[in-house]
Amino acid sequence: MWECSLPVVASRRTGPVALNKAAVRRFGLPAEVDAARAPFPGLLARALQGKSTNGARVQWGEGDQGVTLRATVIPAYADGDIAGAVAFFEDVPAIPTRADRWESEMLSLVGHDLRGPLATILGWARILYHKHRGHASIEQAVATIERNVDAAITLVDDVCARLSVQRGAVELKPEPLDLDQLCRAVVDRFRPRLAAREITVTHDSPRAALIVNADRTWMARIVRGLLGSAIRVAPRGGQLVIRATRQRAVIRLSFAITRQPPTPGTPPAPGPTIDLDLEREVLGLQGGRLSLAGEGAGAWEVAMEIPAHSAPGRERPRASSTRRGRRRRSRS
Repeated sequence: MWECSLPVVASRRTGPVALNKAAVRRFGLPAEVDAARAPFPGLLARALQGKSTNGARVQWGEGDQGVTLRATVIPAYADGDIAGAVAFFEDVPAIPTRADRWESEMLSLVGHDLRGPLATILGWARILYHKHRGHASIEQAVATIERNVDAAITLVDDVCARLSVQRGAVELKPEPLDLDQLCRAVVDRFRPRLAAREITVTHDSPRAALIVNADRTWMARIVRGLLGSAIRVAPRGGQLVIRATRQRAVIRLSFAITRQPPTPGTPPAPGPTIDLDLEREVLGLQGGRLSLAGEGAGAWEVAMEIPAHSAPGRERPRASSTRRGRRRRSRS
């Protein structure tokens, strides 16, 4: 993968473009060039207007020397304003292999043809619940069906997401959203799974809304992936600490688990394999980054950082329940 970035000088959206070593070799350009000579300046200019390009196929060179690249160009934010653009380029195979086509078709089949049967199972389970409400055994059975169908639908969604990333067809629709509220909604969906593992959750966040400019669907999938990884790592009866903070122009959301260290002289037991490549790549497309610490024994933490959105009038402190109650009484 080759990378080049375009910084902005003062209020003028022009300036030198810096290329890393791989980009210098690929494009045959010096490490720093004028914006007009940069690879695909139109895509960079588009990013400086706040418009992202995700997985677009572009041609570099002509004739036999030309190559097809996949381009991802996103705006870079600082203090809520566009401060530059970052572009990523990677090779695209000219002709997909037979194995690639088979894998793509198989993933499409799994991703789309399973949704209908799963929705049918879930619908009939809910009909059964309403028809036999009050029967403890039936209610327990329906709850188990709903929990497992929900897990299967989540798995299908993840398969479709991976297919989109592999094809370079990720479509992002950024919008201002409260990352902490989105995280709480995801945690509520995981309550049955947390209860089954007897995991207690502590959620620490400031009163002020933590607004980011990101795609809501993909951001929920990223948070779900991080939370699911934390649950797999946590021991039965353990504690999960979720902490949302803002540090200047960056919002950080972390999931931390404390595990018992092994007894002296005993090698630590291998933990579960954590695959967060999908979350890391899609988060990077939205200007964020992901970190994982403590893969051995003891403390374990996975965290994401993403630029804060500071549009005027959008980020306001959330009113407490007491203040909201006073407002209702004053209106009445």
